[in-house]
Amino acid sequence: MTDTIWPRTQPRESLRHHGLKWLLSYLVRHSGRTWQEKWISSGFNDGHRKIRELTTGNFRLDGELGHSLMLLCCLRVVRPSLEAFKINSFYRYHEHFEQAQNDPDLDRFLALVEQQDTSDHFKRCARMDVASALTTQGIRFADLSAEALLHYAIATREGGWGGGYETHVGYLAWRVMSESGHFPAQVPPTLRAAMRSPAQTPAELVDKHSVTNPDIRDVFVAYLTRRSHDIDYATLRDLSEDICGKFWNGLQKINPGQATFVISQENYESWRAVVAVRRDGKPRLQLEAVMTNIRAFYLDLQGWAAEEPERWARWVAPCPIAGRETRTLGKAARRAKERMDARIRLLQPVLPAFIAAATERKDHFQELLKVAGETRKDEIITVGGKQYQRLHRGRRQAPPLPWSIERPRARPVHQPQDQCDVHRGWRVLAVGGC
Repeated sequence: MTDTIWPRTQPRESLRHHGLKWLLSYLVRHSGRTWQEKWISSGFNDGHRKIRELTTGNFRLDGELGHSLMLLCCLRVVRPSLEAFKINSFYRYHEHFEQAQNDPDLDRFLALVEQQDTSDHFKRCARMDVASALTTQGIRFADLSAEALLHYAIATREGGWGGGYETHVGYLAWRVMSESGHFPAQVPPTLRAAMRSPAQTPAELVDKHSVTNPDIRDVFVAYLTRRSHDIDYATLRDLSEDICGKFWNGLQKINPGQATFVISQENYESWRAVVAVRRDGKPRLQLEAVMTNIRAFYLDLQGWAAEEPERWARWVAPCPIAGRETRTLGKAARRAKERMDARIRLLQPVLPAFIAAATERKDHFQELLKVAGETRKDEIITVGGKQYQRLHRGRRQAPPLPWSIERPRARPVHQPQDQCDVHRGWRVLAVGGC
């Protein structure tokens, strides 16, 4: 079967046969009824070791084991975990995988990827993302849901397995699948939008703070639900943090038996002394805003109770926060502006030096990219007074990616990625009007 799907010359076919035979004979010695169970019991599925660490006694056969495992994954004989799949670094895995699938849905996706107006590199990345997700999750392309691709993208980022493009993992694949109608209409059109934290309901905002008293929880949920109609989500989230987190949870630590909003002066003073200090021991600069939200909560309950006494009257209580404590909000805003102005005055003298350094770095990497693309493998070049040695990490890619090593520190430099980072910082300066 392997010779039919991936033809090779006779010597290479023989070596591949021996590699597959040796690897399967190694797996068969482990416990389990299926190849997948044997693969898991071998310990390689944990992702702590590469399959190439096995030794056969034949150095040529040792080098074939990685290719043999890749073919077993392509044929769905074993389903590796994402950790095991990424640590083995299969060369051009997506090409071998696509040839073995006979999946019309996958073929249509590949055709759409080739039509995209982007570089061949990112097209290969999109194909690799889909092949990796299908392999590690053991599904066909038709079953690759938005949730499944999102899980793959997040896990790959967190594991640092993006091969230098962690911030772009899954982006092109997601866009193509969304535009082609593979995902339902309610799914965000981009992976970036899908990865943003979704807006939580008032109940979820309250439950984040683990309010144990069910009656108090219901009041907070009802209050936030009513307020959500006339404020934006960010304000609603901050409001829930103030009244459920800072206020009620803080009050519970002082008086665990508190069951109503009627608070003694002693407990209020104790709570106020605690909330005035942040967790790191520094004074809370936005204390007036917190006090204003809590006072508004009390006053809202009093006003709503007159309209709907059956719902709100039992929770009406005297507001422990005096009006004079919130009248300093304007003063606090002025103090905040004064701090910002002082920080600007402190940093403004070094702004020209900062712009000059950013400009020099941008120009340096532009020149390095140009020179490195024209040099041969292992050639040493000098750019901006620094020496670099040209590497060739693209294997048989055409043209090879311009990698180099900064000498003498031996720091790997990936010119396209580093230039992208430099230009991103430069655009920030340009947008800021510097």
